[in-house]
Amino acid sequence: MSSNTSFKMGANVRMILLIALIATTSLSSAADTDSWLITSSGCRVFASGPEEKNLKVSWTGACSDGFADGNGVLSWSNGSRYEGEVYVGKRSGKGTLYWSNGDWYEGDFKDGRREGFGTHHYGCKGTYHGEFHRGVMDGVGVLDMVDGNHYEGEFHNGLMDGLGKRSFADGSEYEGEFRRNQQEGLGRLLLANHSRYEGEFVNGRPEGHAMVTYPSGDIFEGTYVEGHAEGRGIATKPNGERDVGIFKDNKGVLKLVSNIGAPLYESCSTHCTDTTPSCRSATTSAISPSDPSYQMKLMNAAVDCGREMQQCKTLCERHNPTVRELKGVVEIGELGDANTLPTDPVAREAQVAANKKALSFADEQMAATGELRMRLTQQQQQLQSLQQRLTQLPTTRPTVSSNAAASDCKPARRKR
Repeated sequence: MSSNTSFKMGANVRMILLIALIATTSLSSAADTDSWLITSSGCRVFASGPEEKNLKVSWTGACSDGFADGNGVLSWSNGSRYEGEVYVGKRSGKGTLYWSNGDWYEGDFKDGRREGFGTHHYGCKGTYHGEFHRGVMDGVGVLDMVDGNHYEGEFHNGLMDGLGKRSFADGSEYEGEFRRNQQEGLGRLLLANHSRYEGEFVNGRPEGHAMVTYPSGDIFEGTYVEGHAEGRGIATKPNGERDVGIFKDNKGVLKLVSNIGAPLYESCSTHCTDTTPSCRSATTSAISPSDPSYQMKLMNAAVDCGREMQQCKTLCERHNPTVRELKGVVEIGELGDANTLPTDPVAREAQVAANKKALSFADEQMAATGELRMRLTQQQQQLQSLQQRLTQLPTTRPTVSSNAAASDCKPARRKR
């Protein structure tokens, strides 16, 4: 069996750069410099970020006790604009903020920053709809980009962080844990070719114990290092046959070490009854009743059958301590199958020991995979809870069209 077990997990660079830009824009809005601007009419307006600190501002609404207050329009000298509610000089309540770079946000404000629910439009590049805290994406939300990249899940401090689901432009999908915009932690990756990776990620690449299912139905269980299978692993074919493989030079190419049989659910007793020659002789007409020594031969065959059956069962169970229903005595290793084991006792014992070690490793991998499956099941429950949180977002989320004209992306009231 040969399978490509290398995953090129380069996360979509354009999306990461855009997220970084989004975070930078959001963080600049979050900086509280405690600076105030004075309008030409002597009304004070809070400068909610360093980019506003040295600008001129005008206000069309009322001025109460020297502060802009109520509904109105704030206009800055760099072309940015805010329409909505202001309380004691700070944007608070419902409003729409237009940046000079073509972005705009509509939603909740508090103390001059985005706070609560809202939608941020990144020009014609996409939208974020969800929760904000202190001016940045924080909580749960949906990031939808026109290039086909999509993320829905948890954000922290302006970055994808926590549980989430991400779709890539090439058709790949990932669901699981994120850290600072990268797939990191436990997750599932479904590639566009329908290969599925389930396991740990570090810096966006597979790392640690994993289970990989290929379109052919082959399943790999083993260890990944920096996105490649490394060391030993177990490959299971659709018919149930399993191979112990070793991976060299970080190339992710499966090299056969030991075939450990197909699980056809046959007990050691059944197997030994069917495969022991003397037992077949004792239960067939191979010995003629007319033979003068019939009774003696029958008795000897029964003795041989009992002895060989016991040997067979002992060998079968000894080498199948946890998988007792494999067909055949699992004595298949680097030197061949059960029928071609070395005749030399020392070489035979060495081969048996090697095969037993392979089986022991297979058992360890199966145990690790069982633990992985349990963790993935728990994560699925967490993802379901996340979906419930996402459904609680306001239903007025905008749609993103990949063929939208630039003029269609900007609000009608962008300029006057």
